[in-house]
This record gives sequence, structure tokens and C-alpha cells, in this order.
Amino acid sequence: MAIIIRTLFNNQDWAAPCTNTYKDRRCHLCFNPNVRIKPPKIGDDKCSGDCWERYIGINFRWGCTPKGKIFGTRAKTEIKVFLVYKQVTERGEISSWKLYTLWGIGEVTSVDDSILLNGRVGEMGYSFIHFKSLKIISLAKRVHNLTAYQLVSKKWGRQAFRYIDSQKEAYLMGLL
Repeated sequence: MAIIIRTLFNNQDWAAPCTNTYKDRRCHLCFNPNVRIKPPKIGDDKCSGDCWERYIGINFRWGCTPKGKIFGTRAKTEIKVFLVYKQVTERGEISSWKLYTLWGIGEVTSVDDSILLNGRVGEMGYSFIHFKSLKIISLAKRVHNLTAYQLVSKKWGRQAFRYIDSQKEAYLMGLL
């Protein structure tokens, strides 16, 4: 078993806030009101929004959604974590085929068993899984045009993460 996480795109390789978010069509989803983050401001040179994607490549963790939930017993240490983002069209819209790009891989090192009661505003009320350092795949080697069926064997709804079986894990490892 492994976990696959759907993130937003980050044009700083998930190590810093994005730059020129309004001009970078891959950041288009950040302006969508249905995405539950503090969005950037139009014209930001450096993103003023707030999301976990800003520092996932430094903090090595991801929260369980919706707020107030915990990952539970299926999330275990030493299982693999695959990270994908939704692709956008040339015009900056979500692909009508809902295609994904595989951009990173890691391994779970710990799982919070309770929600955070203190901390940063965007993190309080969430529990997190923590990873060993993530291997961020270079832009040239990322795996593009993956469908939800290829990733999770069905339509991917609203949830930001899914558990996948060993066959899907082997398939994704083979793509890398």
C-alpha cells in the first residue's frame, strides 16, 4: 500500500512561495475559489497566498483533510508517498481530461495521531503525515498525462489523497 497526494503546482519546486503566480498558467488553480487555500493576489511577484505546497519540499509533511480529521490506521510509516498535480491547458484551465503530472516521491516517517491545537493559522486543526526528504523529479523527467484511473483506478473526487494498492505502487515506480 502507498499514498498518492494531489497537490497544487509550485513553480519553486515546492521549496518556497511561487513567483509571478498570475502570469504562470500552472498556478491558475490557486485563484479558483473552490480550492481551499488563501489565494495569492493578482500581480504578486512573490505569492502572498498560504498553502501547504509552499514548503512541502522543506517541511516534508502533508495534512489530512477535511479539517479535524486524522489519517488513521491505513497511513503507516515506511510506505511510499507519490505526489501529483493537475495539469492545465495552454490557457491556464484545468484539462478537460483531468490529467495529472507525477512530480515527487517520498516515504512516510510518522503519522500524527491528533490534530494540531497550536501553530500556524493554516495548520491548526489538521493532523499531518511526515516524510523522509522528498525526491522532487526534475521538470524534464516528470511523468505527464496520467489519468485518475491510472493513478487510483477510478475517478478522483475532492479528497487530496488516496491510498493505492501494491499494483498501482509498482506501476508508478515503473514510470519513474
